[in-house]
Amino acid sequence: MPTPLDGDIEQMGEIALSASAFDDGERMPAEVGYANKNRMPLIQLLEAPEDAESFVFVLDDPDAESAVGHVFDHYLIWDIDPEVNRNIPRVWGPGSGAAATFGYNDYAEQQYGGPAPPEGEHTY
Repeated sequence: MPTPLDGDIEQMGEIALSASAFDDGERMPAEVGYANKNRMPLIQLLEAPEDAESFVFVLDDPDAESAVGHVFDHYLIWDIDPEVNRNIPRVWGPGSGAAATFGYNDYAEQQYGGPAPPEGEHTY
């Protein structure tokens, strides 16, 4: 079976997301930061293919590559049931009853890990 790592997965339609706490290009609220409340912003799935079998959600920071040597992963979830509520839960991880699989982020945690850039501002 192909995996995203094989590069054999093809996107089959358009997906649109929204974060109600900030607009694209705006500064994220302090509460989402790892050193603050580490509270994941509310993410809404606005548009998705009707025939999707599952979803993958990756929140990463490509700007971190210069500081840590790789794209920093904050949240990794796959096999998300397409019947999931259109809101990605703020508290979601192993043991939460979620119909999904959780990967380890770069904090070595299977949950959301907010931004904590060592230098300057990063875009997400």
